[in-house]
Amino acid sequence: MSPLGVSCPAGNFCIGQQNDDVPCTCSPGNSCAESCSSPQGDCCSQGWWCAGLTAVKVSCDATPGFYCPAGTAVGGGSVCPVGYWCEGLQEDKKPCSTLSGFYCPEGSVAASGVQCLAGYSCPGLIFIYEYITHIYIYINTYIYIYIHMLCLSTRRTEK
Repeated sequence: MSPLGVSCPAGNFCIGQQNDDVPCTCSPGNSCAESCSSPQGDCCSQGWWCAGLTAVKVSCDATPGFYCPAGTAVGGGSVCPVGYWCEGLQEDKKPCSTLSGFYCPEGSVAASGVQCLAGYSCPGLIFIYEYITHIYIYINTYIYIYIHMLCLSTRRTEK
């Protein structure tokens, strides 16, 4: 036995320097890992799910279109949000990279998304990125010109 005692077993928490392990009372989405010092445990990390109480964290078994964000309480995970795609299992959600005419609805399983529904307009994320880039360049140019003009007018009034 080491001078520091033994580790507190998973599913329990220990107070002080003794091996006085007590079963965890953590809520779903949390777990008490080995050497836990709080009855509430810690938030379950991304890619895992935690049933709470004395249960230890379990690897996510989400199907494509689902993922397990931090704090997941069920093994199947959560549905992939709009604008993202999810491979399933322990993988985190990833942003979509759709072309014009495509989008990523809730539960998407591919980065390319699905074809836009008839009667709707889907500019695609690549188009939106280019549009935002152009706006950013325009705003920066405008600010540069404004500051430059302000400096010129300040110099004229100083003379």
